[in-house]
Amino acid sequence: MRLSFPAFFKGIAAIIAVGSAIRIALALTLPWSIPTDESSPLSHIIYTANNWQLPTSSSACPPATILVYTSTFSLSTRDIAVLQASCTYEFAQPLGYYFVAAIVYIGSSLLGPAFAFYSLRILSVSFSVATIVISYMMIRLLTQNRVVLASSTLMLAFTPKLVEASVGINNDQLSWLFSSLAIYYTMQVAQGNRHPAKMGILSGLAVLTKLTCIPIAIGGALSLLLRQKIGRLVLTYLSVFSVMTLWLFVWNTIVWGSPTTRGGIPFLTLSSLEKYL
Repeated sequence: MRLSFPAFFKGIAAIIAVGSAIRIALALTLPWSIPTDESSPLSHIIYTANNWQLPTSSSACPPATILVYTSTFSLSTRDIAVLQASCTYEFAQPLGYYFVAAIVYIGSSLLGPAFAFYSLRILSVSFSVATIVISYMMIRLLTQNRVVLASSTLMLAFTPKLVEASVGINNDQLSWLFSSLAIYYTMQVAQGNRHPAKMGILSGLAVLTKLTCIPIAIGGALSLLLRQKIGRLVLTYLSVFSVMTLWLFVWNTIVWGSPTTRGGIPFLTLSSLEKYL
């Protein structure tokens, strides 16, 4: 039975709106690197925007001036040194988030580097707010209890650690969004609403955003297996997921010698193959 309480839904919308406003305010005011894990993703994005491939562990950092101007408007000499020293690249980063972020960075840079920096933070906020909405929809599949729905939404919107993580530049927010969507459609399997192609696409996007989302894909396959042995639904899901993701692991093995690689995952460009041609 669907809920039909307009006032209640307005309350949920208000909670999400206030949570969104808090996130936007923090994204526009918090100093550089205060949000968790912000320096490495920004270095990845700038390098990707300039080279159209992800960096390896040996790639040079972006110029210090780029990082300075995209972080804050007043930095001391010591701050600049610390900022340059914080330019590092993480290993095994899939291309999903960085492709999207690089496009946003290039477009927003037309209005200045500071605008580009804050645009990337707002991008994370938008992914976070969308995840809250999807999470609310997931909870509704489990219960129609208004107290549970309201308290869960409050927790998602205002838990300090979640708020902090959602205002920084990182790939976590997009991976959580794709994962939440994949889980949402996976949960519908129990209710007889089966969407194997959508599940495969969303699980694939989650893995292409962050490799730690692989368990999400495994859970989707198991949920279908529990409902229908090896059948059309399972094969559809696995086929779609495989088409979206297996090329990445094959590519890494050919170019880097490892399916997940500890040296960065490049875009499919000829420049990435130059030393092999």
